[in-house]
Amino acid sequence: SGITVTHDGNGTYLVETTDASLSAVAAETLLDGFLNSGGLSFDPRQDYAGELNLKIESISTEDAVGDQLADSSFGGVDGTSKTETVETTVSLKVNPVVDDPTVKGNAKGLEDTDISVPLNITLGATDGSETAKETIAGVVPAGTRIFVAGGIEITPGDGYELTDADIAALTVRPPSNYSSSHSAPIELNIVTTVTDTADGAVSTDVFNDTITIEVEGVADKPNNPDATVTADEDQPIALGAGILTAASGDLNNTLVD
Repeated sequence: SGITVTHDGNGTYLVETTDASLSAVAAETLLDGFLNSGGLSFDPRQDYAGELNLKIESISTEDAVGDQLADSSFGGVDGTSKTETVETTVSLKVNPVVDDPTVKGNAKGLEDTDISVPLNITLGATDGSETAKETIAGVVPAGTRIFVAGGIEITPGDGYELTDADIAALTVRPPSNYSSSHSAPIELNIVTTVTDTADGAVSTDVFNDTITIEVEGVADKPNNPDATVTADEDQPIALGAGILTAASGDLNNTLVD
């Protein structure tokens, strides 16, 4: 392409035209096209956001040689009239962008018991620039109760922000006699608001995740009513009919759920 980029190993890159047959104007046009077409770019490290300065040196070279070249006393900062260098600074501002967090916490527990939810939030950035706030926007089914640190009950959707202690102590209590096999797992809607800050610039994004809690069924003691059966002497006694009568004609009436 007639352009070379050379790295000296110390963070300095030299971009120059290498086609000696080109005129000064043609060489400049070629170099301008290279720069304007994205030939030179800067790729910050992973998750970097902030401001930084790049030092740019523009070096012009005189074609004249020998006696046609002015004495070095006419040279500028380079100390020679063969080249002239001008230094400028390019300031770059890399705006922060929130990374997707990872939210985990699926759990399993028994019917009619409090179930611990091992909620864990991992931020996408590892440089400490991001912070997160957690709320619980909703829960299914209705009637599920939610408890945090100190046994405090919270209401989903009221904007309560979970502290680290709340996350560690998060517990749900299913509705009475509720089990996943009979209905469906409990679902918590966790809302994570992540903020990334760098050199005064702020980026915020909101993420919704569903935590699933399986509720394993546990058999309840049936409500067996006492039964009184009256029969004549020396006759078979219909116990089954007596039991059904006590259960109002259906044994399902003795079940709790």
